[in-house]
Amino acid sequence: MKTTNRKLSLLAYGLCLAAVLYNCKSKEVDPPGSGVYTFPALDKVKMPDQKVSTPAAVSVTAATVTSSTMAAAVSAGLKNIAATGQVPSVVLDASANVGKAIPADKAAAMIAAFTPDVINNLVSKGEMPASLKADVSAAAANPSLQGYMPAYTLPKVNGKPVGGRIGATVAAALSPNSVTDLDACKKAANDAYTAAVAGYDGVKATQIAAVNTAYTQNEVAANAEVAGCQSGIPAKYNALIATAKSDFDAVIAALAASRSVLGEQVYAQQLVLAYVTFGQIVTVYNTLIVAETSACTLTKDAKISAAQAARDGDLSTINANYTATVSAAAKARDQEIASCHNQGNGG
Repeated sequence: MKTTNRKLSLLAYGLCLAAVLYNCKSKEVDPPGSGVYTFPALDKVKMPDQKVSTPAAVSVTAATVTSSTMAAAVSAGLKNIAATGQVPSVVLDASANVGKAIPADKAAAMIAAFTPDVINNLVSKGEMPASLKADVSAAAANPSLQGYMPAYTLPKVNGKPVGGRIGATVAAALSPNSVTDLDACKKAANDAYTAAVAGYDGVKATQIAAVNTAYTQNEVAANAEVAGCQSGIPAKYNALIATAKSDFDAVIAALAASRSVLGEQVYAQQLVLAYVTFGQIVTVYNTLIVAETSACTLTKDAKISAAQAARDGDLSTINANYTATVSAAAKARDQEIASCHNQGNGG
């Protein structure tokens, strides 16, 4: 009987020991360093958004040509002389002004120099013999004749009359602080910082790509506008030159018809005035052909320059934001490391 009780006691002890061992295994503590750490200060550090700036507008002012009302009055007066036999005062006044500006022998030489070939070359190419061009320019600039000459203004680009890339430096990323003998929390903070910087790198790269893409689009658009800007200029001024030639021919015909009424001196003075006026207006038109053609190119250059300025300003801001963000992240990381003793098994 005692044997039976002894066996029952041993069995009971065995069951209790098994139960104890089972319960102890289910409550085993996680090994050191396996805790999950959070770093809210570091998580709050973000790269600022960057909008692509619009380049500054480029202003373009067109060239202008203003015909002389005094020259128009003389032309109108010449038309009726043959029919009326009367010389209007505006014609006589013009002849007197020519006499003040151009001596009779110089006037005769200039008239002889304006041969049909010279006139044709002037119309088709805008060219005159150098000596004749100098004489026409001098006469047109004389105060006595300036009122009979056309007035004009050159085109302007950004307010400057037309007659005559710094790449951004990308800031280097700040290197993580070197920390030795990190415990689990400190290592996690440093790893979180490294991952955050990698994210900032991605944001910066995306922002830079957007800025550079916008610049390229602006550059391509500016270059593409040049051909269209320049294409209509020759036709525009060729039409004006053709009109000037037609008006000139009408004056020459009126002078021929009224020569006997005018007399040789006044006739010669009116003829040289007609040549000078015609030579000057064609010279003006050809000057403006060159100026407006150049203005198209200068407008393109100004637009690209404005796009470059916008791009470089944006890149500078992005780099400054990136540097500030990485610095802020490093500061947040250091704060988190300093407080690691409050988290997990760190400290």
